[in-house]
Amino acid sequence: MKRTLFCFFIIILLLPICSLVHAEFNRTTGLIDIPIAYILPAKVWRISMNGSIAIGSENIWEKKPVDMDFTVSYGIADRAEVSLSMFTLKNYVLDLSYLLTTETQNVPAIAFGLQNLTYSKFITEVGAGDKLTDDEDHFLDQRNGWGDDETYPRRCSEQYSFYFVMSKTFGTWGQYHLGLGRGRFVGYGSRSKNFNTDIYTDTEHNDAVGIFWGAAFDFFQGFGPMLDFDGRDFNIGLQYRSPYFRISLAAVKLEHRLGGSQSLNPRFALGGSVTTKAVVEKRTVKAAGILAGKVWDKSTAKPIKSIISFPGSELGSIINSKKRGSYKIMLPPGIYVVRATAKGYYWKQKKVRIVSGKTTICNFAMKKKAKGKL
Repeated sequence: MKRTLFCFFIIILLLPICSLVHAEFNRTTGLIDIPIAYILPAKVWRISMNGSIAIGSENIWEKKPVDMDFTVSYGIADRAEVSLSMFTLKNYVLDLSYLLTTETQNVPAIAFGLQNLTYSKFITEVGAGDKLTDDEDHFLDQRNGWGDDETYPRRCSEQYSFYFVMSKTFGTWGQYHLGLGRGRFVGYGSRSKNFNTDIYTDTEHNDAVGIFWGAAFDFFQGFGPMLDFDGRDFNIGLQYRSPYFRISLAAVKLEHRLGGSQSLNPRFALGGSVTTKAVVEKRTVKAAGILAGKVWDKSTAKPIKSIISFPGSELGSIINSKKRGSYKIMLPPGIYVVRATAKGYYWKQKKVRIVSGKTTICNFAMKKKAKGKL
């Protein structure tokens, strides 16, 4: 009940904040503006408010200094995620993603998806349209895109932006993502033009494929920096993330200051989202199982302080007891990858099955690193 009330409190808090300072974070589960292979749990809803605001007032190209978007997402069977986004009162898009493989110790999570399912050929958070040039004046229609789109020699249509992405968590070293996609993942800016298949041709193609990537780091219980390149722009920011809500700050469209046009300004972003995971957990608490165990030094058998995490899921981390080295958590039935990480030790992970109404034991005997090794 407390978690449910807390989620509704966050929603109420985020509504006025996002109405005053608009943000532009990715519409589905992701970093700043790229999709990732981790998706929403089954039967969980997410409500997000996203957009951006221009930094500076001398941008001669920018016709849309402030933008705001609203998104509702839903997780299906721990395998798929569907999202409906409102860019303007007239422009709506549907995004779909499907998880091909879940993450294991040696294999990354892999997913594919389709963004911007809509009737308009050219669509961004700013608006939509079916053409880029005016028949008489030959200028780019700013209703269809951001200011930097007007400086491109051409622009790929964002409609039906198909992508593949893989994601891998490396303990305390961070979470990394790499993907390929068409449409909104292909840019022709001063730097982004080097990251798509048109670099090998003398012209631009609407079916070109671009590369996107990103990384996030957990410095303290869900808080840390993140950065990504979405195929068109470079973005960097900070986030606080939990299974129940997320708050993010970022500077986006930084390519303009990386050797690009100095008349194009970056944008400031503030994003927020909440999920109904607490409600789903409350409904399934009676059917949940228990995961418990201890962590100790393999040589001395002494208990050690460690972080227990669940790679490939949105479950948070647990810092176990330093005195007893034990941990205990209630989880819905299913298969989980459980990882133990301790300072000065090699990390270990195991795959476990949680059964309703039963306790599953998962212990870790940690091997100490040699002196001088990181």
